[in-house]
Amino acid sequence: MGQQQLNFLLIKHLRNINRTTNKINHSTTFKSILRNDDGRGGLSTSALFQLLVSNSIKGKHKNLIKWPMNWLELNISDLTRCLA
Repeated sequence: MGQQQLNFLLIKHLRNINRTTNKINHSTTFKSILRNDDGRGGLSTSALFQLLVSNSIKGKHKNLIKWPMNWLELNISDLTRCLA
């Protein structure tokens, strides 16, 4: 999967689970949209996003890609470069 496709995928999944009024673009940081503590006994929005993206990438790459530990601090463009 190329960087442009991955960037589109990240934006698409983030828009789908966005519970804020924040607009999403390439410079959006994940921590401004997603949280680790909003799962209420289920998956948090950050875990759900990571699962959705990982499964989408896995379908293209046939293996899971290791995410950076601080990925919530990154913006969409930065995470695209890390995962591509």
